[in-house]
Amino acid sequence: MKTKLHFSLQLLAFSLCLVPSAFAQSFTFFQPGTLAEPSEGGGSFITATGGTITTDGNYKVHTFTNGGTFLITAGSGSVTYLLVAGGGGGGSSYGGYGGGGGGAGGYLSGSDTLSVGSFSVTVGAGGVGGVPASMGADGGNSTFNSHTAIGGGSGGAAAGGVPADNGGSGGGGNNYHGAGTGTVGQGHDGGAGNYNFGGGGGGGGAATIGADGFISGGAGGSGTANSISGGSVTYASGGSGGSQDIAGNGANATLYGGGGSGANSNGNNFNGGSGFGGVTVLRYQFQ
Repeated sequence: MKTKLHFSLQLLAFSLCLVPSAFAQSFTFFQPGTLAEPSEGGGSFITATGGTITTDGNYKVHTFTNGGTFLITAGSGSVTYLLVAGGGGGGSSYGGYGGGGGGAGGYLSGSDTLSVGSFSVTVGAGGVGGVPASMGADGGNSTFNSHTAIGGGSGGAAAGGVPADNGGSGGGGNNYHGAGTGTVGQGHDGGAGNYNFGGGGGGGGAATIGADGFISGGAGGSGTANSISGGSVTYASGGSGGSQDIAGNGANATLYGGGGSGANSNGNNFNGGSGFGGVTVLRYQFQ
């Protein structure tokens, strides 16, 4: 019995040696960890130029603070974008009344599937603050691949001369006129100025509306935090309104897309602060 079993095993081993090579080659054996993982979001990796380029893990980040060109030279895939327009200029003070704060530049984020090609980038400048009895400038628009973030509206000039403007976020109102209106999906309305006590309204921000003025100017609306560059940055805050009883010019904005502060008064006429320029940030997987 043992002899028959031993013979059968030998016959089976010999038969396996005769399996045709074509049949044997139809099997592929893998070891753990040898298969490449697909890129996040599908598609191939991207190679591109343009702007200031930094690396965050497996991702490249292109930051544009001025206009330029995003050029994809190889590959295709998902490109995440952040567009922030220029902030509006703050309103001037006049005769004891503070100016309205500038509205934040419009804030847009999303993603597009892109392949080899050239894509124009525009970055909006901040609006210059208003001089007494004259309108300040709205912020400029930022654009990329058919997307447009609208510039922030300028704050209202005090003493009834000039109302606030609409924009990505609206400018804060002065003592005679209401606030500017924000663009849906990009920003919020400015706050109202106070006729009796002279405080200008705060400019609208990407996340919240501007506060109404009282004796002191209203606070600007809050911006929105985004980690597209690899670390959290707050963009598009509204400028604060100018106060009745404090001397001095409005302060310039210090964040991307921030609106300029309205000028304080203390019975004098001062210029509003200038808005801060916008930014366009693009992110994609390169390895």
